[in-house]
Amino acid sequence: MSIDSEAVETLVALSDGDARCALNSLEFVINAKLAADDGSRVITDADVRSGLVRSHVIYDRVGR
Repeated sequence: MSIDSEAVETLVALSDGDARCALNSLEFVINAKLAADDGSRVITDADVRSGLVRSHVIYDRVGR
């Protein structure tokens, strides 16, 4: 299995510089790709974007 450069850039952006998060995300994307068994052995940007959804919760200082 290989990963294209655009997919790497997306993983870096989504992980916010956290290597553990990037590796966990990559593992999740690889497992999803293997489960889909679409015949392709290249992880693309689309695979990363469809496999990972990130939500942000914004809190102010007083926790509202």
